[in-house]
Amino acid sequence: MKKVLVVCSGGLGTSLVLKLQVKQHFHEWELDDVIVEQSDVSAASFMKADLIIGAKQVVQHLQVKETEILGLSFIADRALVKESLENANTVKRWRERV
Repeated sequence: MKKVLVVCSGGLGTSLVLKLQVKQHFHEWELDDVIVEQSDVSAASFMKADLIIGAKQVVQHLQVKETEILGLSFIADRALVKESLENANTVKRWRERV
C-alpha cells in the first residue's frame, strides 16, 4: 500500500487542510490506493511513509531516510500543492502505473 504522511508542527489544523487537498488530487489522478495520514513533525521521523509533505520550515528538520520529502512554501495555495505533487518523483512513479 502506498502511504503519504502530511505533517505540521502540531499534527492537527494545518495538516488536516493539506491532507484534504492531497487526497483530492490523488482521487483526480485515480490513485485511490494511496493512504494519506497526518502527523506532528516530531512523530513523523518514526513513521513509515513513501512521501512526506508539509510546510518547508517544518519538514526541513526531519531526519528520515529513503523517503521523499516535499517542503511547500505556501500550503494554502492549491495550485502549488498540485504542482509540487505532480513533480514529486514518488507520485510520478505512481501515476505511470495507473
